[in-house]
Amino acid sequence: MLTDWLHWLTSLTPTELVTILGVLLFVDGSRYAYCTASMALFDLGQSCWSWMRGVRPPLKYTHCPSVCVLLVGHNEGDTIEEALASVWGMYPRLELVVVDDGSTDGMAEKAQRFAAEHAGVLVLSRSERGGKSSALN
Repeated sequence: MLTDWLHWLTSLTPTELVTILGVLLFVDGSRYAYCTASMALFDLGQSCWSWMRGVRPPLKYTHCPSVCVLLVGHNEGDTIEEALASVWGMYPRLELVVVDDGSTDGMAEKAQRFAAEHAGVLVLSRSERGGKSSALN
């Protein structure tokens, strides 16, 4: 059956092939456009009806897992507070862990100052530099 279909398809002239594909595209494309427009109008009507009644839609995501962000650095004292401020508060259940890898520029003190004012920030300081992989471990 497949060979018969392939034989028929290869026997068509380019004009016949374009005509058949054009008709299929017109039929299927209009069906797709009609279904998409119908669903969009249904969603719009449902949203407008809820808005007029004063009903807020329920939250789609009821589960919010906790996330931990590790910030490891060496002599990043000049940028650590800005980095912490840009990440802190971006997620409901976020914990920030700052690892100072033997810095000499006061990175740990600046991170501790930020942690004192913001909940969910933990600062760990290493006395000797061990490298990024060591600090991540």
